[in-house]
Amino acid sequence: KKDLFDKFIEIQNAWMNFDYDTLSKNCTNELFNTYKSQLNVLKVKNGKNIMHGFKLLDCKVTQNS
Repeated sequence: KKDLFDKFIEIQNAWMNFDYDTLSKNCTNELFNTYKSQLNVLKVKNGKNIMHGFKLLDCKVTQNS
């Protein structure tokens, strides 16, 4: 669970910092393209999405087949 949470934080930090390389390495192509599109809109608006203070309270790992 800790490893998954750390990966989630890595993705959130990449999102906040417009780090496309880290996002592409850690997301599916579909999710990466969604994030890239959203980040491009933020750039045009000179905006930034800031998130912090995440805590792992619980998680459930599932798998789609």
